[in-house]
Amino acid sequence: MIAFVKGKLVQAGFSENKIKVVPHFIHLKNTETQKMQRHLNKEKYLLYFGRLSEEKGIGILIEAMKRLPKIKLKIAGRGPDEEKIKKLIYRYQLSNVEMLGYKNEQEIQNLIQNSSLVVVPSLTPETFGLSALEALALGKCVLASDIGALPELISKEFLIKPGNFDEMAKKIKQLISSQELTKNDKCVKMKDKQNKGKIGQSYAEKEHYKRIFNIYQDIKKT
Repeated sequence: MIAFVKGKLVQAGFSENKIKVVPHFIHLKNTETQKMQRHLNKEKYLLYFGRLSEEKGIGILIEAMKRLPKIKLKIAGRGPDEEKIKKLIYRYQLSNVEMLGYKNEQEIQNLIQNSSLVVVPSLTPETFGLSALEALALGKCVLASDIGALPELISKEFLIKPGNFDEMAKKIKQLISSQELTKNDKCVKMKDKQNKGKIGQSYAEKEHYKRIFNIYQDIKKT
């Protein structure tokens, strides 16, 4: 899985047989317990968390929120476009968008758990999609751009064309009013269907170490 970067290297002329893919790991404490013990939070909201920069598509998400006045969005993170985004929210008078600034690891996990949907609106190819994976591992559905490695993680019905804020707004409205968001296994695209819902285990630190260790073992044999 996560073959996007490998494919690009092969296109550039590198030998496919000499490339091994080891994805990033995610650090989530007691993932399954957290999913069962969500905070009692009646507030429904969308969540974007991560770097606030143009290539992440946060401006496109803001444009989509203009069309969704009854749906709340929370934005967690810092970045070079932070002031630009604040000015855009002020200019559009978007009372449904809240900027939270920097949040630590535990605060981010709490925000994910209590959200209705996590949005990853990237405009340029993601080499992995770490924020999407973190959300999926915590049992949340993710609406993401159909670009880079994201289609390897997320089912087709939860993907949208990069930069299309009209499509994004329509899809958010559709998902929020449906029952699909309670079915995490429908959001996740994995070759091994038995591993759906076990993403936190599949991409844990121990699994990451095993993959790297096995590669070194293979090298020693050659």
